[in-house]
Amino acid sequence: MGTFTKAFGGMGGQWALSNTFKDTASANLMIEGHSFVATGTSMDNLFKYGINTSGYYNGAVGGTNIAAMVSRAATLDSKIVVETSTNKNLLIIYNGVNNVDNTVGSGTATYNALKSYIQARILAGHKRIFTYTMTPSTEGGRSAQFEIERNVFNNSLRNDLVLFPEVKILDTDTVPELADCTNATFYADLLHPTTAGAYPMSQLFVSKLKIIGLGGVVAKSYDFTLTQTGDGSGIAQLTVFTNAIVAFKLSGNANFYSDAAGTLNPTKLFLATTSTTLTLYIKCTGPAILTMDRNRLFNIPYPGWKNVANAPSLGGDIGVVTSLTNFSIAGLNTLSGNINNLPSLVSFSAAGNNALSGDISINNKFINVVIATNSGGIICPNVLNLGALYNLDLRGLLLTSNNINQILADMWANRDVAKATTTRYIDLTGVVGSGAPTGQGLIDKANLQAYRSPNNDSSKPFWTVLTR
Repeated sequence: MGTFTKAFGGMGGQWALSNTFKDTASANLMIEGHSFVATGTSMDNLFKYGINTSGYYNGAVGGTNIAAMVSRAATLDSKIVVETSTNKNLLIIYNGVNNVDNTVGSGTATYNALKSYIQARILAGHKRIFTYTMTPSTEGGRSAQFEIERNVFNNSLRNDLVLFPEVKILDTDTVPELADCTNATFYADLLHPTTAGAYPMSQLFVSKLKIIGLGGVVAKSYDFTLTQTGDGSGIAQLTVFTNAIVAFKLSGNANFYSDAAGTLNPTKLFLATTSTTLTLYIKCTGPAILTMDRNRLFNIPYPGWKNVANAPSLGGDIGVVTSLTNFSIAGLNTLSGNINNLPSLVSFSAAGNNALSGDISINNKFINVVIATNSGGIICPNVLNLGALYNLDLRGLLLTSNNINQILADMWANRDVAKATTTRYIDLTGVVGSGAPTGQGLIDKANLQAYRSPNNDSSKPFWTVLTR
């Protein structure tokens, strides 16, 4: 990347973008401030999972004012690491509101305290500091005077603090959703952001990283197409589980709804919170894009993606969502991709008209595989050490006798590997034109049907084995 200069920010603020400000693979991310960004908050999770971090430190504490940050400065500064071409130190600061408290504090005094603190951090070795402006509030008796002092503080950041080459201003006043602190969608209590409010706050940081050439530290987002079928009145549902905050966004002619009928609370943004299984309801009346903002989606459990008549079909490469451990899809869709690209996947189910492709290797990582119907390019899987597999349904594939014999031989050879459930099921009937077991395959089938895995345990069921 060549050297050039791009103007942005407040009065005269410019950044020289050179080879030292190129896309990086990771960041040593440090956070300081008050309750908005404290550990365990939505902002904390959005930063933690939205950035590819090599190190992560959050010293923010609820109720903190700038003097309290000064008292913790030595610990923060000790977290600086030696930078490389692929790893940079980044510091996020979010503070000020607890200094301008209940109309008592001065916007100018608060700004001067923050400026002094930041100057000290620069001298300590912080090269890239991202500082938030103050959002509006009427909580705790804050009045019109608070708004005056808030604007003094924010304007000082835009017009003075921005002149420090190490500082980037994250201007919350540019976000329409944050303009009204009485909007309960974005503010929990007239002061603190909800998860929906925290998301655009976090995106100010993400956007600034991209502007200054550090977009490489941002976790990838993935786009999938939504295509209207029929009159578009049908509702598709997507069941997901994640252990992090994940933003699902829609652009174009589609909306999320809170009910299965697709009538309540239409929105373009849905935030999945941590450790929760939830269902998204989607209606589409024209071309649209479904975006998952980071690769933290771990589970699309049954029924996974499911559509009905007039509901949108899903397209795109599922192989990019490498965090998936469980993936289930049903309905008329045009997904592509090879599940071999999903290193953590252990359970896979595809029913319906899904154009998945690839020579799928079903190996000892899998416990459940169902390909009930498929019009795509999946060919008969390679089979290697099936291990813990307890359910194998390949009715959607064209299976030769050799394929079936190989699968049955491997299942028999691994009959005593522990299984996760009491299910013992194999369906190798395949699509029209598939073969039947022959020779040793017939013997392995009969042996499995008379066996209770593992170790012929009488408390377990016999295998059900279906073939032509």
